[in-house]
Order: sequence, then C-alpha cells, then structure tokens
Amino acid sequence: MDKRNNKNGQFERKYSINDNFLKNIDCKQAWFLGLMASDGYVKKSYIHLSQSGIEGGQLIKYTKKLIDFKGPARCTQPTKKGEPFGRQVYMLDWTSQSMTEDLEKYNIVQNKTLSYVYPNNLSDVFFIDFLRGYIDGDGCVGSYYIGHKNKLRLLITLYGNENFIKYIAEKSIRLFNVDCKFYKQKKGYQLRWFGKNAVKFGNILYGNDRIFKGKKYKIFKDYIKIYEGET
Repeated sequence: MDKRNNKNGQFERKYSINDNFLKNIDCKQAWFLGLMASDGYVKKSYIHLSQSGIEGGQLIKYTKKLIDFKGPARCTQPTKKGEPFGRQVYMLDWTSQSMTEDLEKYNIVQNKTLSYVYPNNLSDVFFIDFLRGYIDGDGCVGSYYIGHKNKLRLLITLYGNENFIKYIAEKSIRLFNVDCKFYKQKKGYQLRWFGKNAVKFGNILYGNDRIFKGKKYKIFKDYIKIYEGET
C-alpha cells in the first residue's frame, strides 16, 4: 500500500500503474469507470477499491491486471468480538495523480455517493459497459421463485442517489427500449429490471465478452439456460 507523506498530505508512490489507462476510452475503460463510480474511493492522488467474498477477490484480481498495477492486492478478515465474522475483503490501494484527474472528468471524486452524476462526456456507445461495471461493483443479479405459479424469475438491480437512478432509468429505456422501475429505499434509490425485461436487458448487458465475467455474469447465463428451456 502506498503511504501518506505527512508533510503535504499526499501519498508517496510505491508501486507503478498504467497512469494513461483512462486517456482513451474503450469498453474496458468504461467498465472500470462504472466500477469506480459505484464502489471506488478517491482522495487527492489516492485511489481505493474493495470487494468481498471469493467473487470479489476475482474482480480485484481482474482489475489489478486491467490497470497494470504492480503492487499486491490485500485481503483482510473482518472480526466480531475477536472472532472471524463475515466474508473476507479484498482490496487494491494505489497512487496516481494522473488517474485521479481523469476520474474527476467522469465525476468520480471524494464523497460522491450521495451526489454522483452520470458523466455526459461518456459516449452512449459505452453506456452499457459503464452500467456493467457499476452493477459488478454494487448491483445484484439473481433468480427467484415468485408468484402463485412459483416460476423462476430474473431480477437485475442497482443502487444510487435519486437523480442518478432516474437518469439511468430514462437513458436505458431510450437507448434499449427495455422497461425498468425505480423504488425509494431507506438510503437512496433502487433500479430494477424484472422478468422478461431483465432477460432482454441482461442479454444487452452481457453481450460483450471482452469484459470481466464474474459470478453475476454466470448467474445470468445459468438462468438463460433455464429460461430458454421453458420457452
């Protein structure tokens, strides 16, 4: 982990990274922006990303290679009353003044959670890749038995502040013609694609094989096998 220089509050660089990673945007950069928008932390030149569980470890490993970070990924075990509690947490910490400046161009700054705004300078071509990264960071893909017929149904969700969620809902309907609904939560808003709409949206979301394929991707693909067998 890079260490803070107490003289000026900046972080001293210990490991190299591809500082130019975000200079030219393609699908992988857009995915990374979505991931950082949902679950990243930025302060001055310091950048942090964490994920929990085995699938989180796989995402951290993929991201480490993607941005060409030469430092180690860290793993910690949360405890409660001195005993292991919950899932292990995997983390990346790095320093890059250039990357923090590039992230800022896409509204990824310190204390962004309650005020994050979708970056209008990101081409619509990469909107779905951004959403895939956002969902990989802080979304959910699952299948559930729902209704009196007890049929298995797909549900895709993501979370954010009111303005962000309403904007994503409007833009996804306009670009993909897939219906979705948003709901107010105790903290923020949730956006949902359900049933046939989730299938249609998921086929768009996971149509690019060049991006990270983790547990959520696998859940969707496994559901599609069942869904196609029913239709």
